[in-house]
Amino acid sequence: MKLIQLEDKYFLYKKIKNINLVVSTANTEFGIHPKLENYDQNIEFIKKKFDLLKIFTVSQTHSNIVHTCDYDFVNGIEGDGLITKEKKCAVGVFTADCVPIFLFDINKQVVSVVHSGWKGIYKEIVVNAIDVFIEKYNSNVSDICVYIGPHNMNCCYEIGEDLKNKFLNHEHFKNNLRIFNGNNLDMIECIKISLLSKGILEQNINVINYCTYCSEEVKFYSYRKNNLSLNRIFSFIFIN
Repeated sequence: MKLIQLEDKYFLYKKIKNINLVVSTANTEFGIHPKLENYDQNIEFIKKKFDLLKIFTVSQTHSNIVHTCDYDFVNGIEGDGLITKEKKCAVGVFTADCVPIFLFDINKQVVSVVHSGWKGIYKEIVVNAIDVFIEKYNSNVSDICVYIGPHNMNCCYEIGEDLKNKFLNHEHFKNNLRIFNGNNLDMIECIKISLLSKGILEQNINVINYCTYCSEEVKFYSYRKNNLSLNRIFSFIFIN
């Protein structure tokens, strides 16, 4: 992804044909969260700059729930993933160390984004998203592409022994030492295991290689750095 500037705000941006992937940054103050006073203002800024009709979001609960969004979708329902075919309508998630995962099928013109912290990874929300592509939109699994977004990477994401053991006893991650560097959890490796188990092609799995905790080139909001702040990264995808 390339870093672009829109007025005084910076975004990571990538376009694949008519599919657009965007991640807000903290290179300048631009936190996005429904509880912030400037939330509506910032959402309107995004809609204007990216020529969007609507932005769909959910009330995130670290679940494995994925919602399909048509033009009349009402924001705020509980869940952690969204998927749509609507043009000029973005689906977006809020993160600050958790993983935003983009999925899309160019042939069927379907896009999705999910919010996945360790709970979402353990519950394999990305598998549920793939199931929606296949069952609702008749996607061929070999056509689904995935981009794993900026998050607290294995360089910085240390967890406790209890959680480590929980992952090492998971059906798909069981005894897979590649998912750990000491007590640092590699969420990318976990996500890849889930994706490959569903038949996603390895060449269709991409990583946006920034750690929200230690990245200096591009800055991000990090809950582990400042757990008192409501500022969040906003990751969204849309078709134009």
